[in-house]
Amino acid sequence: MRKLKVFLMNAVILTATSLLMNAIRVAFNVYLAGKIGAGAIGLYQLMLSVYMFFMTLASSGISLAVTRLVAEELARGPKANVRAVMHKCLLASAAFGVACAGALALATPFICDHWLREPKAMLAMYVFAIDLPFTVMSTTLNGYFTAVRRVARNAGAQILEQFVRIVLVVYALNLVAPPGIEYASVALVAGGCVAEMAACAYLFINHKRDARRYKGGAPLKPDTTHRMFAISLPVSLSTCLRSGLAAITQLMIPWGLQKNGESSQGALEKYGMIHGMVMPLLMFPSAFLIAFSSLLVPELAECRARGDDARVQRVVSHVFQITLLFSIGVAGIFISYAHEMGAVFYGDVASGHFIRTLAPLTLFLYLDSATDGMLKGLNQQVSVMRYNIIDSAINIVLMYILLPKWGITGYLIVLFFSKFVNATLSINRLVKVSAFRIDYFWWVLIPTMAIVTAVMGTQLICTLLGNLLAEGMASMVAHIVLCGLLYSVMLRLMRCITRHDMLLVRSLLK
Repeated sequence: MRKLKVFLMNAVILTATSLLMNAIRVAFNVYLAGKIGAGAIGLYQLMLSVYMFFMTLASSGISLAVTRLVAEELARGPKANVRAVMHKCLLASAAFGVACAGALALATPFICDHWLREPKAMLAMYVFAIDLPFTVMSTTLNGYFTAVRRVARNAGAQILEQFVRIVLVVYALNLVAPPGIEYASVALVAGGCVAEMAACAYLFINHKRDARRYKGGAPLKPDTTHRMFAISLPVSLSTCLRSGLAAITQLMIPWGLQKNGESSQGALEKYGMIHGMVMPLLMFPSAFLIAFSSLLVPELAECRARGDDARVQRVVSHVFQITLLFSIGVAGIFISYAHEMGAVFYGDVASGHFIRTLAPLTLFLYLDSATDGMLKGLNQQVSVMRYNIIDSAINIVLMYILLPKWGITGYLIVLFFSKFVNATLSINRLVKVSAFRIDYFWWVLIPTMAIVTAVMGTQLICTLLGNLLAEGMASMVAHIVLCGLLYSVMLRLMRCITRHDMLLVRSLLK
């Protein structure tokens, strides 16, 4: 029970932090949409997709290797030599980060001229190159704190990074940067770069202090370096391929929309609206699932190292059930209140339309995120990367065919189809390696009935009460909170949430 409490306490810390960060991120995106426009946001998202490829190349799967190796080392008990493992991993991450930063700087002119087709992005891409080594080091240190179950350090780094980023970007946009898309993008990237440096320094200092607890220990196994690269290199190669395909996918969206008749500015605005405004809002509630997914990697890795297959099956089954219950409820709320969210957050009818259209996609995105986390803990990271590559390849082929003909409608079809395929492949693999079974009646059908009933009940109650709340943010939040509460009650009445679950939560709260 004590170990479960530690796990759930870490999950609570990560969830609260992720919710706070996502809320700030959504609010910041609302500010940016009004300050620099959807076109500038679209250009930033395109640059970010290129940066993510080089960041993936630099990280080389080292974060997953750190989490796995440290967790397995801790399983050795007093013989653990955590400090030596971290020394190897930090050296590797620093070397990869510097090398890839140089590669990005050298490739920037070609990228801006031939990929982005936007010379104004060149200065911002150089700043991204400076940011790269610090991001990779932070990723490695995050993996360490996840493995030793001290995720409060990761939470502190996220809060510090977000605070510094927002302060610097707002300052630059209002007082330093001249108006225009070029300087707006530089302000966004430079603020993030300084924020990443601050977060990296914070994590490194805390790591040095925390690692004092792991003095001595038996010498590392001779195959430690081999194990590190055995975990990281397959992930690196497949992730780089997938990230490269994803970057091509993102760059194809404005191209396809222009082929369909959109202007260059109009294509960037639609791209920015979907990926810079709507998708962050849809992914906001996933903070809960992302927290559990990251913590499940060391948890399942330890269970697997001990050969405790029964516990693996129980953990996977419970997490998958929670993910389904949560994502079905979230999708129902987004569908029901999409136009209100678009009006309140962005003051735009089009954004409300995209929120409602893409709301069912959250089911596949949330399931895939949780499933990928569990598969990585079960040493199935290569399968995860293979499915992600298939996802990106489907995107490219279908977008090349559908975007010039159907425009934004074609892109939405591609998005749904590829994410459905990715989630289905990952879930089938998880079922095979963990031997758990999906209860479609209690985990899918009943929760769907519960959210429909909750939405109808919310509308009825609000109609009976009349217009007690003014229109706007307060009214929307009240409707969503009431709907969420009714959904939880319906799940309890329909026995999707059992008495055992309630008693467990109560004991943990005590």
